[in-house]
Amino acid sequence: MLDQSAKIEAAKQTARMIFYLGVEAERPLRHSRKVTEMMLEENGLPVPDDVLAFASEGRLSDRNVRDWEKPHDLVLRRVVTTENIFELI
Repeated sequence: MLDQSAKIEAAKQTARMIFYLGVEAERPLRHSRKVTEMMLEENGLPVPDDVLAFASEGRLSDRNVRDWEKPHDLVLRRVVTTENIFELI
């Protein structure tokens, strides 16, 4: 059985994959966020206020999202496209 810190690290990796696959499939960011929340709850882990920061090790934030209905509508210091979002997740 995994200890709590190992469960959190495993959940971060899973969350990154959820967002990565969601973007790749051009699904709205809100879908990836909801699936990540559900995964955390199923594993008995707390859902952080900033799910995208949790998934990306702080490189992205929920505050960067302009439109949760799009797969990659983020506001950063540089333009985020389908090609370069994979570098950030």
